[in-house]
Amino acid sequence: MHIRLPQDFFDFIIIDECHRGGANDESEWRKLMEYFQPSYQLGLTATPRRTINGDTYKYFGEPVYQYSLKQGIEDGYLTPYRVKAVLIRLLMIMFTMMNGIIQIQFVLYVKTYLVPVQKKL
Repeated sequence: MHIRLPQDFFDFIIIDECHRGGANDESEWRKLMEYFQPSYQLGLTATPRRTINGDTYKYFGEPVYQYSLKQGIEDGYLTPYRVKAVLIRLLMIMFTMMNGIIQIQFVLYVKTYLVPVQKKL
């Protein structure tokens, strides 16, 4: 079922994880956001400075408020974390045909290790 809403249907739209589809010029989300352009749009993201997010600032502009990971930990809202790093190396790919269906199997080498919590953020 498709419902066509008028462009001025929403007064305010909140876009969570705006660095993803909404920041991409060619995305379906962007088309939707541009359709409802008369509305105020608030983009939220915890990762605004990734190189893949160049269009985030182009569409939404510079951040109006920032709250860092360091500040969240110092304020007690977030906890220091450990990063579990995983190294995956592809050793072999096997293709088999069964009942007309191609099956693909991967043989991987996996190594996990913990990265200690940094003292200073």
